[in-house]
Amino acid sequence: MICLFVIVFIAELIILYHLIMFLYNTDKAVCMLTEQIDKSRMKLKWRMTALTEISEGINEIIPNLIVKAKKTRKNLIIRFINQGLQSIILLFFKPKYKKFLLGMKTGMGVLRKLLRV
Repeated sequence: MICLFVIVFIAELIILYHLIMFLYNTDKAVCMLTEQIDKSRMKLKWRMTALTEISEGINEIIPNLIVKAKKTRKNLIIRFINQGLQSIILLFFKPKYKKFLLGMKTGMGVLRKLLRV
């Protein structure tokens, strides 16, 4: 009978040992996952901060780009109208004045480009 009690007691000790080892390993795994989650949380926080800064920068830049685009559009429309009117005026002048006007127009264009540089 004592032998049976000893066998049952040893079996209970083995089961207790395996149970404690399982709990210990599970605790280590949970601690590692918690540490990894904390690192990921810090990375996420940094990325969210960077994303916020980028979006704020874009919100500052876009209105300036829109204003520049409107100015460019106005300038292009004015240039197109100017070129069209000059072409229409050249059609109605006599041939001897056309050469002079074309020379003036070409000279003004060259001067503008040289003065920009």
